[in-house]
Amino acid sequence: MSSQSFTLGSPAATGYETTNYLQLVTSGQTATSHYGLVAQNIEDVRTLAGETVTVSFYAKATSGTPKIGTELLQTFGTGGGASSMVSTPLGAATLSTSWARYSFTTTLPSLSGKTLGATANTHYLALALWCSAGTDSNTRASSIGIQSNTFHIWGVQVERGSYATPYELRNIQQETTLCERFYQYYDQPHMTGVTAFTNNAVAYRVGTVLRTAMRAAPNVSFSGTVNVFDGGNTPSVSSIGTQYNTIHSVEFDLNLSSALQAITAAVIYANTSGKMFVNAEF
Repeated sequence: MSSQSFTLGSPAATGYETTNYLQLVTSGQTATSHYGLVAQNIEDVRTLAGETVTVSFYAKATSGTPKIGTELLQTFGTGGGASSMVSTPLGAATLSTSWARYSFTTTLPSLSGKTLGATANTHYLALALWCSAGTDSNTRASSIGIQSNTFHIWGVQVERGSYATPYELRNIQQETTLCERFYQYYDQPHMTGVTAFTNNAVAYRVGTVLRTAMRAAPNVSFSGTVNVFDGGNTPSVSSIGTQYNTIHSVEFDLNLSSALQAITAAVIYANTSGKMFVNAEF
């Protein structure tokens, strides 16, 4: 699966000159357990429960006439007491090698008699677009079967009602803020914190206020080279220790390659490869 760029002047549909579309390649699948799909979790299993829902998307294939199966999945979270997930297949779209819009309408089951899991913020409604499905999942995928092809998908929309309205394009600032409720990315992050020494090894605690309040307390990870500067030394970050995160801010301990000077404050910084990821996805 990868992000691909539209050629200028060749959008998926007239009036929608946008930047990217999603490409999913399926090949070499033979077993009953094999499958390929694109899925998006939608916050809160209560979303659209018991209502008429329409799913629409633009898609094409690079060859032939493969199918995309559509499914809505109500998942009740993790922890004790969670009800089993409920699958609602919507049908399959038969693609061509040209962009076209496809839509499916269903009524989602109500939540009467269901129970959420004990672990907070883990329940959701999910949309799945199936591109290949062995017999284990073929019913959920509207019987598309195992397929080998390259699928292009754009303009996916889930909405209340019995028909597909024009695809809604939000401005980039609004879209970014909505995305950051679930995931935030910091390129070459800079933060300050306080050091704590244990047996001559340093746990360097650092924190920052998040750009947007998140769905749940997130998890922090790094990639690339990240260092701490204490005015003289620049030890690198080897791993992240304990995290103390909330929906509004993150605070965590960094394990360093060497000790800092005995000071109370230092600065974390990253070179061009250093990145920090703050993840509150499901």
